[in-house]
Formats: sequence, structure tokens, C-alpha cells
Amino acid sequence: MAKQTRKEKKAEEARVLAEMRAALEEAEREENAEQEPENQTDEYMGAPQTPVYHCKRCRSEMKNGVCPVCGFRMYVPMDEKKAGKIKLALTAVGMVVFVALFIWLQIKKG
Repeated sequence: MAKQTRKEKKAEEARVLAEMRAALEEAEREENAEQEPENQTDEYMGAPQTPVYHCKRCRSEMKNGVCPVCGFRMYVPMDEKKAGKIKLALTAVGMVVFVALFIWLQIKKG
């Protein structure tokens, strides 16, 4: 198998995430269709509700992405903006360390 470029990896990751979202939405639609009565009125629907997630380990209802029974945490991928900030910060720290080591070695040598 050929080594993937960064662009190909990002495209593959985006495709997988899109498939996961589509599958999750489909499962939620099926679950809601089973729970809701056939003859709904606008009065019954009310305000939009947040989706209910169930733990993969113990199948109990999760609260804020954490299972209250077993402590399992739901995976939420990092957004691109936050990842960019982290990369920038790590690059800056690396450059500062490199420059400090370079100066320290020049002083020690001379």
C-alpha cells in the first residue's frame, strides 16, 4: 500500500466523519420514528430536543458525553481552528527551545 499524503489523509478523515454523521442521523431518525406517534400535531412536537446518546459499553444514557455508570467518554473530533492554534503554539515553543539551545551551545563553546 502506498504512503498517503497529508491531503489524502485529510480527505479520507473528512469522508469517514461524514459517513459517521450520516449513519448517526439515520439511526436517530429511525429511533425517533419508533418513539413518536403516527398522527402528530404541531402542538405535540414542541421545542427541538437534543439527541440522546447511549454508552457503547453499558448502553445507559450518556450525560454531556460521559456515561454516569461506567465513565466512558464519547469521542468528539477536534475542529480545524483549535488544531491550527495547537500546531502554531507547538511550533513557537519548538523554535524558542531550538534558539535557546543554539545560543547556550555558542556561549559554552566560546
